[in-house]
Amino acid sequence: MYFERTIDKYLKEWNEIGAAGWPEYESKIQTKGHLGSVYPKYKYGVEGDTPSFLYVLPNGLNDPDHPEYGGWGGYFRHEVSPDSTTSCFTNMRPEIKEISQKYEKYFYPAIFNNFAARMEWAANGSCNRNPELVINGIEWLSPIEIKAAPGDSILFDVAGSNDPDGDILEYKWWIMPEAGASLPEGCLEFSSSGNAEIKIPEDLQTGNMHVICECTDSGSIPLTSYRRIIIQVR
Repeated sequence: MYFERTIDKYLKEWNEIGAAGWPEYESKIQTKGHLGSVYPKYKYGVEGDTPSFLYVLPNGLNDPDHPEYGGWGGYFRHEVSPDSTTSCFTNMRPEIKEISQKYEKYFYPAIFNNFAARMEWAANGSCNRNPELVINGIEWLSPIEIKAAPGDSILFDVAGSNDPDGDILEYKWWIMPEAGASLPEGCLEFSSSGNAEIKIPEDLQTGNMHVICECTDSGSIPLTSYRRIIIQVR
């Protein structure tokens, strides 16, 4: 019964996110080409397997090998599932599901814009493109791993980042505490230019910290790219 209740609760809460934004689906999805014209309005649910699919999209945030890092698909931990038999990455336990829902809701605007831009491409062959986010000269989308010691200061430079459409870029830096250690307020600072600095507390002796950089462009459908920096404090 617990398993059935949690499944129902999960579907209801996830579907509410999409259902609440249905007018956006009507205007930005259903009107776009042949695929959009056959995209149905929700009845029993909205894209039920979306979290699993979203977790493998290469956006600089997701890491398919580590669902416990959190990403567009939510947040998971490896443990025995509610059937008391299966060992897998799951978020059915209420306290884990609460974390997952926090990120599902937080990332939803960026996820929807990505979907809308893809539909625009499918219909017209052109649309906005994602920013290319470069941190400390490191390109591509894989997590950046940095080793540090307590008391260190680490600078992050976004020089080299660009937008293929020439759009203005806006940066945001934050720490994902569920994926690793958290930091006191004020340890991470960033400027309007996009550069950032993190100061490792003297009393943090060991642990991994996950620092996230978001970069959103000013296109007609704003798109967001990410980089995940994993700081290994030893």
